[in-house]
Amino acid sequence: MRGDNATGWVAANGEGTFTTDGILAPGQGFFVKATTPGTTFTANFTPEMQTSAGATQTILRAPASPFASLTPTLQIVASRGNLRSEAIVMKKSESQNDFYGTEDLETLLDATQADAPTVYTMAGHQAATINQRRAMHRLPLGIYSSSDETTLLTFKGLHTFNETLSLLDNLTGEITPLTLNAKNGIATAEVAGNAAGRYFILSSETSTEDVEMDDATDARPIVMADKGKVTITSCSSHPLTFVHVVGTDGRTLYRMTPFTPTLSVPLSPGVYVIECRTDEAVTNAKVTVM
Repeated sequence: MRGDNATGWVAANGEGTFTTDGILAPGQGFFVKATTPGTTFTANFTPEMQTSAGATQTILRAPASPFASLTPTLQIVASRGNLRSEAIVMKKSESQNDFYGTEDLETLLDATQADAPTVYTMAGHQAATINQRRAMHRLPLGIYSSSDETTLLTFKGLHTFNETLSLLDNLTGEITPLTLNAKNGIATAEVAGNAAGRYFILSSETSTEDVEMDDATDARPIVMADKGKVTITSCSSHPLTFVHVVGTDGRTLYRMTPFTPTLSVPLSPGVYVIECRTDEAVTNAKVTVM
């Protein structure tokens, strides 16, 4: 749940503690989770546990607006027909990219709602519905569903980030700009209905510390348009061996052999065709620079 100051997510009652006078707000939904994995138990709610007494404070409260604070917050909504789910990603310099129970909330799958597209992002090796992290670059995003029908993703809060975000389809190599296509901080993209390990959120902000790429899946160069430039990235074990940038008039603007994992090319607003290679993969992309 979100705290009163809307700066982060907090747990009710803390870890391993209990209360005899806690009151839940009317209509408030919540999950009960065993502290020991694999434990079987029954959670009961009886009439004796209800109260009409007034309370100045409840354990759980209605969540504040995700964008009430200055914390960059991305709300991802997956919808198909009248079925939908949501996931939240918050960027904080003090957070970790791996999963931490004090920061993140794991994705809880309901087998009775398998038709619904359940969206999640990865915090380390854990699927998360709430994911607080230090960096946004190459953030895995997945959809769990029993249906492969196309799902609409709506990204809200893009205006809260100082970086440019895009969505990568790692199967086709296609990159869909999010920030550059956003209106009022909102952008949409259609994705496969049941996909794991296929989609990634990319950021114009990258660093050696935060980008830990897997050699087997990241040999293909990634081309990402930003304001006034194009950034091309690979990985340290598969550096860029060739980059060719062509304008719409057919003129070659850049042709180089950088042998670096990252290359930033300044470009005027317009449409460009870019060919880039590593020792194992080739990417051909048509991009629009704003």
